[in-house]
Amino acid sequence: MNINETFVENEVENRDVNVSPSSLLNDGQDHDFIKDQNSFFSNDSNKFYKASEVSDMIDNNISDRHNSKSSAFFMLNISPPKQEIDHLKILAESKMAEEGIDQKFILEAEKTDEGKEQISQIKNDLMHQLLRDYSKEVMKEYADSFGREIYTNPDKLPTQTEEKKIYMEINTELESRDLSKINPEFTARYESEKSRQLVKYNKSKNSLSKSELNTLNSDVKKALEKEGISKINPEYQNEFSRLKIKKAKLINKDYSTRKLTEKDLVWFAKVEEQRTYKATDRWVQENKKILSQIKEI
Repeated sequence: MNINETFVENEVENRDVNVSPSSLLNDGQDHDFIKDQNSFFSNDSNKFYKASEVSDMIDNNISDRHNSKSSAFFMLNISPPKQEIDHLKILAESKMAEEGIDQKFILEAEKTDEGKEQISQIKNDLMHQLLRDYSKEVMKEYADSFGREIYTNPDKLPTQTEEKKIYMEINTELESRDLSKINPEFTARYESEKSRQLVKYNKSKNSLSKSELNTLNSDVKKALEKEGISKINPEYQNEFSRLKIKKAKLINKDYSTRKLTEKDLVWFAKVEEQRTYKATDRWVQENKKILSQIKEI
């Protein structure tokens, strides 16, 4: 996944780098921190993880309903192009200058092998930190793209028995108010859209196989939803959600929701200093097309 240069400039340039470059010149006291730069990281700014820790936490991230034989693991490869890497190098050099490590200082320090090594460590450390910040901003965008709501207090959800009772009460109340669960507009448009979709089969509805009929119904539903006409009545859905939260509160339970963020995801990342893919890989070629489209926007 490539993120364009504007993203880097807006999201990384104004962020503080966690470790002062000058602190790295203090007799190697930050050696362990430097050594950890190639370890895994996550939301926590200053914590690093071993591969075994990451593997265990991912494997243990399952719910009671999760099928142990199914996979729930996804991998994103964030590959900034050369322009973005060059931009990050400029940001790193700017940070070094702010800390008093300007070009004059660097030239003086690099007169010795030890000085060269320290300057190289500082640059490498800053690049790693900027790339970690870059990755965290990508994960924020990734989580936001789900557009999901999650329960605010999952430990306070009603039991199955309590939930069944709440749902029965709500259904009874909404039925008494003649509030239809199915969207009236969906019902009004369904048959006409079904007739329109049926033309491509070149058959009558009664001669369709079960599989074809299922596909037809699915296509009709998708076509109407594309027009913004959902099967479930929005008014019914909103009122059901409101009553659900209200009735749960009466028994000291909580159905309230909030937006999913990157902190709700179990994710880990690692900065790779060497390329782990080939320019001819299919996904790399597809990314080139996306970058071209970004430039046109």
